[in-house]
Amino acid sequence: MSRYRSRLSRLLAVVLAASALAVVPVVTTPAAAATGCPPRTTPPKFPSPTDPAPEVPIPPQMTMEEIKAYVAGHHSKNGVKGDPHVYISDQGHPTVGVGFNLDRPDAPALLAAVGADYTAVRNGTQNLTSFQIITLFEADFNAAITTLEEIFPDLWYTLLPNRRAVLIDMMYSMGTTEFSRATLFIAAVRAETWPFANQAMSKTAYAAQFKTQASENAEILRDGANCKAPASVPAHTSTGGGNGSTAYGDGTLVSLPGGLPGDPGGSSGGGGIRSLQGITLCSIQTFSVYYEDHWVSTTIIDCGP
Repeated sequence: MSRYRSRLSRLLAVVLAASALAVVPVVTTPAAAATGCPPRTTPPKFPSPTDPAPEVPIPPQMTMEEIKAYVAGHHSKNGVKGDPHVYISDQGHPTVGVGFNLDRPDAPALLAAVGADYTAVRNGTQNLTSFQIITLFEADFNAAITTLEEIFPDLWYTLLPNRRAVLIDMMYSMGTTEFSRATLFIAAVRAETWPFANQAMSKTAYAAQFKTQASENAEILRDGANCKAPASVPAHTSTGGGNGSTAYGDGTLVSLPGGLPGDPGGSSGGGGIRSLQGITLCSIQTFSVYYEDHWVSTTIIDCGP
């Protein structure tokens, strides 16, 4: 029995000694035990060029109504209300409404389509009504979107609304022919290389002609952010059938079939107004305008002969 006890004592001594050795690392690192943090075995990873870029927060974006106000603000001191009386623009053209150039080839046909006398308006003996100003603005605004959809078919609705606002504003100012000549700028937009697009814009005739407007647009295009709130924002409302509409300050509403222009799946109510080699092509813009307590249910602007 004494021999058994002796063996058991020796066995217990060995076990206790092994246990003491096993807990030595824990006992000698009280800081790690207190924090619960595992000891760091490898240095932190240095960022690699192949690592995905960190997510950048998207700045606030303009609504369609704010885009209209933004564009109109660059073309009339009265914003979307426009100028009913003819004046000479900074570029030397007789102008009316929301930057409507009376020297453009299709101006007589367009004014006739809205019931205005081109000669009288140009001579300053007739002012445009709110209805006529809004109709002309909506037609050109929608035409700009239609043309941009054709130039950037796979890109347009993936762009931030702020960048779309810049392109609409440029198209509204330049027209299709002049815009299409800015090939480096168009290529940069298609590649979505915004710093280069910013630089390419500064080399265009547009930047030389509309310096303040181009400078503001270049910053928005580069950063995707608009730090200047539109001066006048028409209220967004809804009309029968769920179609979107834009309400102007004097109670005039403009409604487009299928939704607001530029919304995916929406309809701008017809083809755009475009000019090809100086020849105005036929186009139809159809939308409803609520003016003086009644709806003018269909407005057709036909640029044909």
